[in-house]
Amino acid sequence: MKLSSVFTSVVSVMTLTFGTVAMAATLQDPAQQGMQFEQEQAGDHLSDSAITANVKSALMAQASGMQINVETTDGVVTLSGSVETEADSSALERIVRNVEGVKDVRNALEATSE
Repeated sequence: MKLSSVFTSVVSVMTLTFGTVAMAATLQDPAQQGMQFEQEQAGDHLSDSAITANVKSALMAQASGMQINVETTDGVVTLSGSVETEADSSALERIVRNVEGVKDVRNALEATSE
């Protein structure tokens, strides 16, 4: 009789242990998913900032003396401001399209001559 009681106790403890571990893992996943989602959003924000910085660096040599504004949202870069010619506008757009992380370019640059 004592052996069956010990066996029943061991099985009960094992069942409770494995059940608790499984339950904890199930409860932990949604929290981890929420944290991962928040980190991805923060990463998106940082990557837009990084893209903007890289675009400004790429444009610095070509757009010297021009008033070019750069905004990035979800990898889409919007260029605004004034350039001398349409050719300048097209050239700057091509430069921006080649920057890593840029998904698309919205060119709102205005040519002051031509």
